[in-house]
Amino acid sequence: MDGGSVTRRCRQLQHRAEARIRQDRRRFTAGPAEQERLLDAFLAAARDGDLAALTGLVAHDAIAWTDGGGRVTAARNPIVGADRVARFVAGAYGPRCPVTVRRMELNGRPGALIGKSVGTFYALTLAAVAGRITGLYLVGNPEKLPVPPG
Repeated sequence: MDGGSVTRRCRQLQHRAEARIRQDRRRFTAGPAEQERLLDAFLAAARDGDLAALTGLVAHDAIAWTDGGGRVTAARNPIVGADRVARFVAGAYGPRCPVTVRRMELNGRPGALIGKSVGTFYALTLAAVAGRITGLYLVGNPEKLPVPPG
């Protein structure tokens, strides 16, 4: 790789970082009570496979991030948009995929440890702004889970 190519890539990274800072989009503006309400509604809609309810809870530009650490199944890329996030959640955690849910505090926010019937576990947290979920964070990498499953 030549020096000019590295310089162009660095400039592009800086440009993207500056654009993101200008957006001034906060990750967490909902208080704990609002986060609890959204998490309850989200988990119920996911359990029922209710696409309309899931889509209604999620902001149009929401992003779902998953981390399997190469050890458990996870999406390879972020899932972007309310419709795609809702379909992903309904498919992965809906009525055809029974799960157990253990509510807990994760990173100082309301969250849940979700257990799938195949023996994998995922820590779930949400980011919310103005009553809508803007970020969904699912961590299944066993090395990053908050507590040993069980």
